Amino acid sequence: MADKKRIVLLGNFDGVHVGHRALIKRGREEADKRDLLLTVWTFDTLFSPALTAQEDRVGLLRACGAEEIIVESFEKVKDLSPSDFVRDILNTKLCAQACVCGYNYSFGRGGKGDPKLLKELCFEYGIDVVTVEKVTEGNEDVSSSAIRKKLRNGDIEGANKLLGRPYFLHDTVKEGEKKGRTVGMPTANFYPEGLCLPKNGVYATAVHLPGGGILPSVTNIGMRPTMSDGRGISAETYIIGFDGDLYGQRIKVEFFSFLRPERKFESLDEVSKAVKADIEKAKTIFEKRNG
Repeated sequence: MADKKRIVLLGNFDGVHVGHRALIKRGREEADKRDLLLTVWTFDTLFSPALTAQEDRVGLLRACGAEEIIVESFEKVKDLSPSDFVRDILNTKLCAQACVCGYNYSFGRGGKGDPKLLKELCFEYGIDVVTVEKVTEGNEDVSSSAIRKKLRNGDIEGANKLLGRPYFLHDTVKEGEKKGRTVGMPTANFYPEGLCLPKNGVYATAVHLPGGGILPSVTNIGMRPTMSDGRGISAETYIIGFDGDLYGQRIKVEFFSFLRPERKFESLDEVSKAVKADIEKAKTIFEKRNG
């Protein structure tokens, strides 16, 4: 690994949001200027409910221009002192010629290192340090914690603005109780774990199908109080205009707008009427987004 000289991007990159993209762009400039490999060095552990699963985080980083993503075991490096981190990881392991980090980056045992200390320690090894300042969007600081807060409030539009893309869930469709079929509306269900989910409710969404193509959809996040299957919080998606079997296949569901809170209905007929109204709203939102 040390035979390659690198520009190293440092951070958790949870969500790969607008701020992260500014950091990647700055790293890309350095890598192009020096004709070096652009590498992301990050951890396998995120300490808050994650905005993206690890596989999706890696995919987003690659799509933004990172050529190499190294996902390090947090347990293996958590006790390194700041000076050991620079010597053992940046200099010896990664052969970094420069590293790029955010203004609030922390590193080393207990997160005691900051960009100022990083620059001082890297100077000894001839490693340049580039610090990217705070990024704002509409006078609001961009951060993973701000995005989590918006999701928990059901503010999908606000979260998407800070993400610079639609928030999405990407998972394998599981077999549910198939109660949606009883009202003529079969759904694709999955049970996300370890992820920061939007607040319980019904959302206008779009589904990227395994074989290609994108269709409008309606997604319920929550406990499904009328037709609960007892498995806890689920994402239940009705795909508008789709007739097929998706069990065992991975789909990506993008979220666009909060439609209504989750509620318990007195009958399946009431469910059917409510979902039909949701469908019309979701179709309108989808059509506006796609011209």
